[in-house]
Amino acid sequence: MIKKLVSILVLVAVCTSLGSCSKVKKSGKPYKNSTSNCIDGISYYTEENETDHFIAVKGSKGDTFLVPVNENKVGYYDPDGLCRVKPGEIYTITYDAQHETGGIDGRNNIYFLAVYDCEKCSYDDLFENGFYSGFYYPLSGDTKGTSFLAFKGEKGGYDVYCESFGKKHFDERREIRFPLEFSDLQEPVEMQFNVYCNSDVTDDYMIDKILNRQLDDEESFIFIDADHPHESMYDNDFEYDSIEKAAYPGYQFDYMFGVYSDTIPEEGYRKVISEEELSNKTAYELDLDEEVYESIKEYLIEVKGCGHDCSYDAILIGGEFYDNCFTQYDKDLKLYVITWDSGRTIMPSPYTVLFVRSEFNDILPQD
Repeated sequence: MIKKLVSILVLVAVCTSLGSCSKVKKSGKPYKNSTSNCIDGISYYTEENETDHFIAVKGSKGDTFLVPVNENKVGYYDPDGLCRVKPGEIYTITYDAQHETGGIDGRNNIYFLAVYDCEKCSYDDLFENGFYSGFYYPLSGDTKGTSFLAFKGEKGGYDVYCESFGKKHFDERREIRFPLEFSDLQEPVEMQFNVYCNSDVTDDYMIDKILNRQLDDEESFIFIDADHPHESMYDNDFEYDSIEKAAYPGYQFDYMFGVYSDTIPEEGYRKVISEEELSNKTAYELDLDEEVYESIKEYLIEVKGCGHDCSYDAILIGGEFYDNCFTQYDKDLKLYVITWDSGRTIMPSPYTVLFVRSEFNDILPQD
C-alpha cells in the first residue's frame, strides 16, 4: 500500500514538472522542415509550442477544422483527432502543427502534430491578436472599430463572430444599393452597403442607421463594407468602393498629400477645413501652423486643376506618414489613412491631408 502511494506521488510530481501529462497528445507523424527548389515542389515547415485562439467550423465533408484568429496566420488547421472540438465553439490551443505548401495542386495543408492544451476561449480574448482578412476567409470584415469573421451556418444563414458582441446568427447577406447625387456628376454614384442581417429588416431602415452612425446598439444587422462590383472600366470588370467613389471626385487616389512641418501634432489629431474657410480665414484663425496652412492651400489649387467642378473639404490628420499610404474608413464611415515604411522615405510627414467633396462631407460629416 505504501509503495503504491509513493508511486502515485512520484507520478504526480513528474506530471507537475512536465506539464499536464493527461492533456499532451501527439500524432506520431514526423516533423518536416524543408524548402523545395523545383517548380511545383512541396515545401514543409512546422510550428512548435504555439498558442492561438481558434474558431471551430464544419468542413464540406462534415469534418471539423480550426480557423486561427491571428493577423499573421491563415488557413484551416486540421486537429487530426488530437483534441475534441465542436463546430461553432471557440478555443485556445497550445500545439505543434505541420504545414505543407505548393505542389501542382497548390496545396496549403495544415494539421496538428501535437496538442499540449485545449480550453474553451472567452469572446473577450478571441480577437486580441487580430485576424487575417484575406481571401482564405471570404466572409470577413475589418472596418476600424468592428472586426469579425463569419461562416455559413449549418442550417443556413451566417454565424458571425465579432469582437464587439461575441457570436450572433444572421439570416442572410444582403447588398443594399441606392443613389447619391453630386453637383459635379451627371449621373449619381450608386452606393452599396453590404450587410449581414435578419430577413425582416428593411433596406431603408439599415440605410438610415448606417448614414446616421447608429450601429453601436444594433442587433438586427452588421455592416460589412461598401464594395460595389461590376462597373465596366476599359472593358474590364472593375470593383470600386462606393464610399471612396462618393468622397473622391473621379474616384482618384491622388487627392491625398503628405504635409511637412516642424510641429508635431497630438495623438489622434484630426481637423476638417472647408474650402471656404481656406479662402477666408488665416492660419491663426484656423489654429494651424503657417507652413501647414500654406501647404494645404497649395495642394487645393492642384486638386482644383484636376477638372472636377465641385468644392472640396480638407481632412487634416496627424501621425507618422510614409510614402505608402491609402485610405480606409471606420464603422462610422469616417476616412482615415493607413501607412507603412517601405524603406524609401527618408523622413515621414507628421500630417497627411485628404481632399473630399464638400457635399460628401455634408452627408457623412468627417470631423
